[in-house]
Amino acid sequence: MVSRKRTTPFQEKHCIQFGLEIAGRDIKKLFGLEIAGRDIKKLVICVQCRFCVHFGRDGDDVGRKRARSNAICYFSPPYRPELYRKHLENQHSSEWAEYCRLPPDEQRVYFDKSKNTTMSSFCHSASDVLHFTIGKKTCEHNFVLTTIAEPIVNLIEDLFFHPDDDAADRDQESITKANAMKLFKRDEAVIEQHRRCTKNPKLSGISDHMMSQFVRVVVAVDLQFLSKILSRSDVWAFLIACDGYSHFGISSLDIRIRLSVEGVLYNFHLVLVPFYDRHTALNIFNLNVKVLDVLYSQWREKLLSVSNDGENTMTCRHGGLVTLLGKEAENHILRIWCPPHQIDLVIKGCTKRMDGGDFYKTAHAFSVHLRAQQNLATAMGGTKCPKDTTRWVAFGKLIKWILQHRVKLFNHIESTNPIQSPSKPWWIMATAVTSMFDTVAVTFAILQSRDLVLSKQQGEIDNLILRLCNSMCIRHEDIDKSFLEINQTNFYKLDAWWISMETIVGHVKDQGSWARDMFSSFTNDVKAATLGGIAKFAIELIIGLKKVRAERDSNNNASNEDAPPFWTAAQIEEVEADHRDLIKTYENEETVRRTIDRHDLKTMFNEAWDSLKDRFKTLRCFCSGLATAFANTTSVESDFSVLKWEVDSNRTSLTNLTIEGIFQSKQHELLSQI
Repeated sequence: MVSRKRTTPFQEKHCIQFGLEIAGRDIKKLFGLEIAGRDIKKLVICVQCRFCVHFGRDGDDVGRKRARSNAICYFSPPYRPELYRKHLENQHSSEWAEYCRLPPDEQRVYFDKSKNTTMSSFCHSASDVLHFTIGKKTCEHNFVLTTIAEPIVNLIEDLFFHPDDDAADRDQESITKANAMKLFKRDEAVIEQHRRCTKNPKLSGISDHMMSQFVRVVVAVDLQFLSKILSRSDVWAFLIACDGYSHFGISSLDIRIRLSVEGVLYNFHLVLVPFYDRHTALNIFNLNVKVLDVLYSQWREKLLSVSNDGENTMTCRHGGLVTLLGKEAENHILRIWCPPHQIDLVIKGCTKRMDGGDFYKTAHAFSVHLRAQQNLATAMGGTKCPKDTTRWVAFGKLIKWILQHRVKLFNHIESTNPIQSPSKPWWIMATAVTSMFDTVAVTFAILQSRDLVLSKQQGEIDNLILRLCNSMCIRHEDIDKSFLEINQTNFYKLDAWWISMETIVGHVKDQGSWARDMFSSFTNDVKAATLGGIAKFAIELIIGLKKVRAERDSNNNASNEDAPPFWTAAQIEEVEADHRDLIKTYENEETVRRTIDRHDLKTMFNEAWDSLKDRFKTLRCFCSGLATAFANTTSVESDFSVLKWEVDSNRTSLTNLTIEGIFQSKQHELLSQI
């Protein structure tokens, strides 16, 4: 036990070595006494963990009886390195491991990366005057300020301020003097902690008035940047993707745009606004038009594509959002239905039809039973059964978790005999389905990439179908007509697709000895029914994936036609001339040929064109405009993930404009560089 009289002074070198920061000094000693230089370090009374400040603590609460603290960790005397290491290894294992591998020079700027993506990095909180840097001239300390267009200011007022907001103030009551003193004592420690975190010399920190000013400025400036980018002559096309979401009872609509500037693809957040009206296609359409009309009045000439998640409000052929935007645009548009959402529908449909619907019903009922067994979860080390949601990914994780813990679950079923327990054929079907889920999951992750283009997306889907066919030995009658001559009792046929029963038996036995032994104990009738269920699922999955196509026609069916051209004849001739030059260069220059031949489906668009060293700029501008089509709506859904993280249970009082300021601050630096 450490003696209370013992005081180990803080070592300044530990700030960089362990990612610490001095949070408090003894003010009385500092200003009341004359301290020698070597004793100044004794004045440190508190240091804080910078990993907690910038990244928060690890959130794995499995098996914990008490909720994990989200507060910043502070260290007080005695200052010992082993205490620092214990905290970092337990609470910030991944970040700490990455930090240890860096040289000291990079450790000094390690935390600047996360600081630059926060609003406070642009705001000078120590001053009563709000200074905002929009851009720099070549000479130092001289700043170029831009005037925000009045329509953008009015747009912010219309989108983020609602008449009902002021009505809530009428319900507030006066606080008594006694309660005021209690609140002051309770909040004093919180205010002091905030002062240390923000490095603000004012006790109260940055005022609400200053923060509201800053939020208005950062949102207005970024919208002004986006307005100027859309009006550029080299930006000939842009794409829209939008989706709705509800969080803590508040509905929001998120809009993103994808465009190309000088042949470089960009994916920008446009606006996340509260949506007070009914979620009808017309209301969503009117909101999109209001925003775009303010940012760029000629947007109808440049709208090339609209991406959606397949929801009826978006895709209805008569009054859906895509249809309404298509009528508003001056040219034909590409209608994109996010392929990951299509794949989700395909797999969910195949799963719910498997074994006449009993496979999914049994899995769901068993998961509900397992989630209610607290003693079982404790006996399994705090591991709790995943929740079955509306996504196939969640269902796949559920099946995989059940198979991974099958031994303990078998013992649980044997001892309690719950009515929800699965049958033995169910376990065989589950292990066969899981291997196919794993194959789909790899491609599913690739299809959700923000930088993916449509041409690469279709190639990834084709590769997925090929891998599934090869793993299950599924054949098409047009490819292998010899299947027609074989006794059909040894094969399962659906439409024009065939699969051998012997192949399925081998696939089941490959899943492990337990699956092989369980399958061998079945009667012939049970074996046939089990194999038939697996075969039907596999072929239906292939047939469903073959129908997945991002481009849709006016009836929301798969489209086989490309978008019609709307460039002028002179522009088309210039593009074609660049294309002819590229072909000649490929044939005559060995370096260019080797560079292009190395490109494959994994090569990103910007990376591929950058390898040509600014050649064929007109062709690149044309191709980048076509490539701006949203291959998916993943970037929109990622905004909602950020929203859930930013607006947690402790920050539900954040205003809508403040939330938008958070999103805009994350892309402000990139916007200012274009």
